[in-house]
Amino acid sequence: MPAPGACLTFQANKQLARHDWLHLTPAYAADLVSDILSETDRSAVIFDPFLGSGTTIIRAAEMGFRSTGWDINPFLLEVVRSKSLQLDAETCSEIYEQGLALVDSATLLTEYCAEPDMHNIDRWWSTEHRRQLCQLKSLILKLPHSQPASQLMRMAFAHALKTSAQVHHRHHSLSFSDEKNTSQVSSEFLQALHSYLQDTLHTFTHAPLIERHDARLPDNNLDADILLCSPPYPNRMSYMREMRPYLYWLDYVDAAHQVADLDWLAIGGSWGTATNRLKTWRPDQFDHAVPALIKCLAQLPKRSSTALIQQYLIRYAQDMHAHFSAMHHSLRSGTEVHYIIGNARYYNVNFDSDALFRELLQQCGFVDINSRILRRRSSHKQLFEYCVSARVA
Repeated sequence: MPAPGACLTFQANKQLARHDWLHLTPAYAADLVSDILSETDRSAVIFDPFLGSGTTIIRAAEMGFRSTGWDINPFLLEVVRSKSLQLDAETCSEIYEQGLALVDSATLLTEYCAEPDMHNIDRWWSTEHRRQLCQLKSLILKLPHSQPASQLMRMAFAHALKTSAQVHHRHHSLSFSDEKNTSQVSSEFLQALHSYLQDTLHTFTHAPLIERHDARLPDNNLDADILLCSPPYPNRMSYMREMRPYLYWLDYVDAAHQVADLDWLAIGGSWGTATNRLKTWRPDQFDHAVPALIKCLAQLPKRSSTALIQQYLIRYAQDMHAHFSAMHHSLRSGTEVHYIIGNARYYNVNFDSDALFRELLQQCGFVDINSRILRRRSSHKQLFEYCVSARVA
């Protein structure tokens, strides 16, 4: 169990090598991974099917485990592959010198790439910051994408995107700021690049294996002894909002509907037009007569505005059932699974995701199912974060 009062959110990772690079606000503390794996034999393989920003597999690698992570978001895969780089001092020095030269060249550019067609971009960044970002991006994107120099400079550029933006970054939310941001893009870029290069000097016994794979689909070649992850919470707090700048500026998307498409593919996705799709979505051959789901749906007010929430919760339950079923099919007998999940609340009605997970795990054939409270998630007395654990029979 974590120590009483320990910080279990992404805030605890801010001073940790690799973990303090780009992170998502739903991320949990790397120390929670250490706690759960503390008595596990180092020969075990740790698996995270909801990779996110890589907290689980990076910490597992730091502890000496072999580890594998899945995700379907191409940017998150890039982030964790970059975090997993292991370089020597000479290579780091060469890359930093290359970064210095790139910054000098960028400031002299008079012709550079156009800024992305991102909604409210003028509120995100000042005219001057957008010019500096476009100059830097023009040169970074010319580097060979598979090379460590390119990977790390793209991550440092993403850091500069965040620190030069006119926004407040709060847990689960973003808001525009009226205060002038005086940061310099080149300084933020070089500072991040230097820090990231220093982090890559810390080596792993086993480099993490990172794959693009949908967590709802089975994999007969999966090798894992412990599954430890945090699936999306059923609270409609899409991380696409905070990822949007990186997706646009690093050329993963060039239109709003592509962001929504990515989010619709994810479990619990509800960004932009993904919300509209819920109106016409219909369940597959999923028996959603699960007590935790039925209880919540029955208690929701009978009004037109709750219909979308009902659709959302049914789709969430269907997706998680597909995931649990795929894992039971793919994991060998005896494999431990641990899910870090928070509950949600709609119209003063609790959606008990920990109970939903226990019931779906049982439906899918898991045994030794239990859950424990990790922390209260906010000042609200009924919002908690749980660890739901089980074992493949």
